[in-house]
Amino acid sequence: LTFSISPTVNLGRDTVICGSNSLNLDAGDFVSYVWSTGEITNPITVREGAGTVSVTVTDENGCQGSDEIVIRNCTPETLLGVIPNTFTPNEDNVHDSWEIKNIYLFPDADIQVFDRWCRLVFRSDGGYDNDWYGTGPNGNELPVETYYYIIDLRISGVDPITGTVSIIR
Repeated sequence: LTFSISPTVNLGRDTVICGSNSLNLDAGDFVSYVWSTGEITNPITVREGAGTVSVTVTDENGCQGSDEIVIRNCTPETLLGVIPNTFTPNEDNVHDSWEIKNIYLFPDADIQVFDRWCRLVFRSDGGYDNDWYGTGPNGNELPVETYYYIIDLRISGVDPITGTVSIIR
């Protein structure tokens, strides 16, 4: 009786690849490889929008193991995720600022926030450090209200992102 452990493969976490960047996927040291892309060598290189890429490996004992990784398209929505529609600038150190996940990836972003009368109450032109604490241009606290935003990432061919954000104190 021969007992062999199935090979363990780890292609890494699902990810996003942008532009001309690429990612080398290394399935480890095994006898054979069958990739969902049709390739049979290791490692392989994938690019933006590759989708779900899987591999099945076979070791010297004929045992097989597999893994998959999702390579998502590079879009602002993918990179920024859900833009929060509420924050609570009440100095309790929980959601005190309007935090936009991964906005640092867009250092030229122009963010504008307007009140219901279309008056500009906040602007960050040329990068945003998640540092809007619900204050107006004069530094005073803005009232509990819903505000309208425009986020222009300044990327050719990408429309500005619009939505609402509410301040709750």
